[in-house]
Amino acid sequence: MNLFNFFNFFSHAHHKRRQADAPLYAISSGRSMVEMLGVLAIIGVLSVGAIAGYSKAMEKYKLNQYAHNYNLFFNEMINYRDSLISHDTVNQTSLTETLSKLNFAADFEYTHEHFYDNLNGHFAVYTRNSRLTVDYYLGADQGRDLSNSKICEYMVSNVLKPLHETILSVGTYRGDQTFGSSFIYGDANCKPGTLCLKDIRIGQIKDFCSQCIEDKLCLIAISF
Repeated sequence: MNLFNFFNFFSHAHHKRRQADAPLYAISSGRSMVEMLGVLAIIGVLSVGAIAGYSKAMEKYKLNQYAHNYNLFFNEMINYRDSLISHDTVNQTSLTETLSKLNFAADFEYTHEHFYDNLNGHFAVYTRNSRLTVDYYLGADQGRDLSNSKICEYMVSNVLKPLHETILSVGTYRGDQTFGSSFIYGDANCKPGTLCLKDIRIGQIKDFCSQCIEDKLCLIAISF
């Protein structure tokens, strides 16, 4: 055996002996159980975060759509207010079906003499004592994703407050009459000592909407 062959033989034998002496984890190309559990834990945390983020985004989208639809409807109704109440001075008259036929509420579903919004709330429109009134109902049987009080707060903050110059009053009523009525007044009826729509604060809105708890029917009456 010449020197070159001897060197190759020796190197090959030394390499095999090192492989035989090495621990299993040193020559394994896989992953240990601890590593795999760590990866799964990270995936789980990321998934929970993604789901929570998606839920928040969907909630925001629904609320934005809710406000957009009501703003369009109320502004359209305000533009025709005088025409809608001209034939009524004292008695209560339902205008819901008439508004449906006139396509005033294209973004709402009309059924059983009420309009239904994208959060499963429903409302009807009346003339009462020369006023145009929207009776908006929140109830425990609506199957909505958001709480009644949160929907009420969003309605007051993002839909009704910007209309403070046109709205006469907003009242909440509990169906079981456990609590008395609460009122917010528009500019025309805003007096010292009353709750006024134009400068109402978040805490006051929460108090106003506190009657709209989840297991009782709550009515929000909006007069123009």
